[in-house]
Amino acid sequence: MMLLLRLPPDCHTCPPTGTLGRCGSAGGSGGWSDAVVRSQRVARMLQIADQAIIVAGSPVQPGAFTGLAERHPQVEKTVSLEVEARRLLTTDFSRQQLSDFIRGVCAWGGYPGTAARVLGQNAWPDIQRQFGSAIAALSLDPPDVQSALRAVRRVRHLGLSFASKHLRLLRPDVCPVLDSTLSEKLGYPLDSRGYQRFSDDCQKVAALLQRLGVRNPLGRDGGKWFAADVEMALFVYVKERSRG
Repeated sequence: MMLLLRLPPDCHTCPPTGTLGRCGSAGGSGGWSDAVVRSQRVARMLQIADQAIIVAGSPVQPGAFTGLAERHPQVEKTVSLEVEARRLLTTDFSRQQLSDFIRGVCAWGGYPGTAARVLGQNAWPDIQRQFGSAIAALSLDPPDVQSALRAVRRVRHLGLSFASKHLRLLRPDVCPVLDSTLSEKLGYPLDSRGYQRFSDDCQKVAALLQRLGVRNPLGRDGGKWFAADVEMALFVYVKERSRG
């Protein structure tokens, strides 16, 4: 049995067309209902009911994910960094290419100065070893995203958000980004277990979108959706809903 959150009467959920609604109960948190905010600690906030995707208690039609992902401000740069990440994986994390990748990810994430701290305050063999451990964990069947996250977080100055950003570009099929915005709005804890749950749920939504033939604006082979693509759409959704 699936538990769906009950929202207060003044919370307007998305209409059947999948367009975004507004949630504006007085005194709410950034446009989100108090009921949703309080429930974050006790319920997973991304669920599938029939063929609707329940995001923070509100239904979003699968077809809406195309437009949401398209409106992400970093689509073009994300595709470019994914190509760089694939090249990196063929070099066994050579110093120059991994350094360039870390700089690119930190700039993509909006904090380019983080890369200087990472590269300047960690011994190079430690950086290389932890990234190698992360990829080894992600190469298991099934991928162990918790262990991968823990490995990258052992690199000084890579907290959970930026560790997940690196993993997202290295293995977008199974690794989303989990930052404070998504954690707050969707209720996934900012720890390795919360990240695993978010990864699992994003993969389930990705499988549904692919099965329904929903167009992916990132142009994956075979019309595939990845966990990271779902997360990009969710990020836009929570940002737009908060502004609403």
